[in-house]
Amino acid sequence: MSTFKKKQISLYLILLILGLTQTALSKENELNSLIRKMCILGFNTEMQTAKITPPQGMADFTCNCFLEKVSLGFDLDTAQEECKTKATTEFGFKKK
Repeated sequence: MSTFKKKQISLYLILLILGLTQTALSKENELNSLIRKMCILGFNTEMQTAKITPPQGMADFTCNCFLEKVSLGFDLDTAQEECKTKATTEFGFKKK
């Protein structure tokens, strides 16, 4: 096999790997976006049910924390509890 043909095959393999990596990253971003949206919805529902107006930015903070914890391998309940506690402390949140 010629050197040119070997380089051509190598280039195709690199492009294939890059394409697969890009697809995987895209799927991961879509999943993260969906998880984040569900978290925001849950946060807002919980606040409305409790008739509480959370400080501005608290939902984003809490859900960003949750997504980070889940991506690190925390189970859902632990991630939720840790992030609620962290957000309450961060925002000095008090019920109105």
